[in-house]
Amino acid sequence: MSDQSVVLFGEVLFDCFPGHDPVLGGAPFNVAWHLHGFGEHPVLVSAVGDDEPGQNILDKLQTWGMDTRSVVTLAGHATGVVNVTLEGAEPAYAIEPDRAYDHIPDTAIGRLAPDSVCLLYQGTLALRNEESRRTLTGWRSHYAGPVFMDLNLRDPWWEPGMTLEWLTGIHTLKLNLNELWQLFGDSGLDHSGDWRQLAIAVRQHYNLVNILVTRGAEGASALDSEATWHDISAPSLAQPAVDAVGAGDAFSAISVLGLKRGWDWPTILERAQQFASFIVTQRGAVCSDPATYRDFKALWALNPPE
Repeated sequence: MSDQSVVLFGEVLFDCFPGHDPVLGGAPFNVAWHLHGFGEHPVLVSAVGDDEPGQNILDKLQTWGMDTRSVVTLAGHATGVVNVTLEGAEPAYAIEPDRAYDHIPDTAIGRLAPDSVCLLYQGTLALRNEESRRTLTGWRSHYAGPVFMDLNLRDPWWEPGMTLEWLTGIHTLKLNLNELWQLFGDSGLDHSGDWRQLAIAVRQHYNLVNILVTRGAEGASALDSEATWHDISAPSLAQPAVDAVGAGDAFSAISVLGLKRGWDWPTILERAQQFASFIVTQRGAVCSDPATYRDFKALWALNPPE
């Protein structure tokens, strides 16, 4: 695309695992963290509380070298928290209500000129509250570039009608197979019980450019702008899976990176699946070791940057 910034709007929080220290999380945060690790300069638009966890988040972002000017500190609203329980490596989430990222103000994103942005990433969790929705809606009314929407349907914090409204103007929609059926299976779109047929109908109905469908142990698929399918199988893990928290966000991060750098879909899928498969072998959704990103950049011949 260009040397302009990728902007990521939404939650930053702490994932709390039983018997372990809290770890940084939140889909937009995770994607931004990975993009920075791969040499990009993403702008995270979010909010934290005026509390110790909020300051901890800002400190970690600054240590990682990220710009924190669009992560605002709000008095009177606590920093986001998700309590994660695991059954095997599969997570279940209990998301605390009314947190700072539910109240992202206009000032968090207002300094960003829309023409300085090459791609906007947005999740769905931070849209559960009117204030953050209003902020994003206002900014998007002036932004004409591509939008990458990453569905994260977390009960009870989503509602079908409102979620579907956000599909207007989306360039690339990423979701997992369960979410595809959950959101669109009873929508009246023709599918005859076939998920590929349903994805094709969704793309046509909402005038999307691309759809990415992650399918867990079965791999992932992309339906591109030419209505062509691209598929990748899940690779064997080099180490045992620890937890699947953040695997989808790792996949999204490489997808966004590939769209920005102009990779073709087979390359995007292969690299996204490789990186997501690494993330499930560690605790939490991000990695704080720069060597990890250097290793992947070397594997993918990204030095010097493409």
